[in-house]
Amino acid sequence: MHTPEAARVVELLIEQIDALYAEGRYLAAASAAERAVDAADQLDDANLLLRALWREASALMMSGDPSGSLARYTRILGMAEDPTVTAGLDALATRVIFRSYIYWVESARYAGGIPVRELFAVLDAADRWLIATGHTDWRAGVLLERSATHAELDEFDKAITAAQDALAAYNPDAPADYLASYRLQLGDALREAGQSGEAEPHYQAVLDDSPTSHHHSMAWLGLAWCALARDDPAAAVHHAQAAVQFAESHGGASLLAQLSGLVAAYRAAGELDAAKEAATRKLEIARRIGTHYRMY
Repeated sequence: MHTPEAARVVELLIEQIDALYAEGRYLAAASAAERAVDAADQLDDANLLLRALWREASALMMSGDPSGSLARYTRILGMAEDPTVTAGLDALATRVIFRSYIYWVESARYAGGIPVRELFAVLDAADRWLIATGHTDWRAGVLLERSATHAELDEFDKAITAAQDALAAYNPDAPADYLASYRLQLGDALREAGQSGEAEPHYQAVLDDSPTSHHHSMAWLGLAWCALARDDPAAAVHHAQAAVQFAESHGGASLLAQLSGLVAAYRAAGELDAAKEAATRKLEIARRIGTHYRMY
C-alpha cells in the first residue's frame, strides 16, 4: 500500500545507498538497494522502483557482478517500454532510464555472451529515445559508450573520434558521468592507439580536477601504462602503486585493472617477486567474482 510513510522509508534507503556508494562500500550498497527494490515493489510506485533498481544495478556492477547488473538494467528498460509506466515518469526516473541504456551496454561488455558489435543497436535505441523525449543535449553519454565499445573491437580511430565528440558535447546538467569519465575514455583511446604522449594530459587533468578516488585510481593506472610505453618502469611502478592504493577501499572488481598494471610495472622493473604477489592477489579476486570474463 502506497502511503507517504512507506515512500519515505524507500527514500531513506536510497539516501543510505548513495552514502555507501560514495564511500566505495559497494556490497553494502547492493544489499541496501535490494531492500529498497523490494519495498518499492510493494508500493507499486514506478518512479521509486526505477531509482532503486538503478542503484542496485550500479552497486552490483562496481562489486563485480556484471550479470546481476545487466539483469537490473534490462528490467529498467523493460519498464521504459510500458506506456503505463512512461506516462507517469518524474524527472529523476527519466534520468534513470537514459543512464540504463548506457550502462546496459557497459554491463553487457563485462558480462560477456553478447557479440560486442550488436551492442551498438542498444546505443542506437538510446539515440532514438533521446530524440523522442527531447533530450538530445544528453547525447555525450551515448558517445562515451560508443567510444568504449569501438575500443573493445580494437577500432581505435573510431574510439578516439567518439571520445573527442563526447568530451566536446559534455553537459554537466545531463544524467551521465563525471567530466573525469570523458577525460579517462579519451586518454585510454589515445593510449591504446599508441599515442601515450597525447593521452597523459587527459589523465593528469583527472588528477587535478576529479573529486572521486575511483577516477583518481583510473588516472594513475593510465599514467602507469603510459610510463611503460615510454620505457620508464620506475615511474610505472610509482603510478601503479598509487592506482592500487586509491582502489583499495572499493575492493573486488575495482582492483583487477589496477593490479594488472602493477604486475606489468613490477615485471618491467625486474621486481618479479612483487609481480608474482600482485598477480596472485588478482587471481584470488577473480576467483571470488567467478565470471569467465574476469577469470580470463
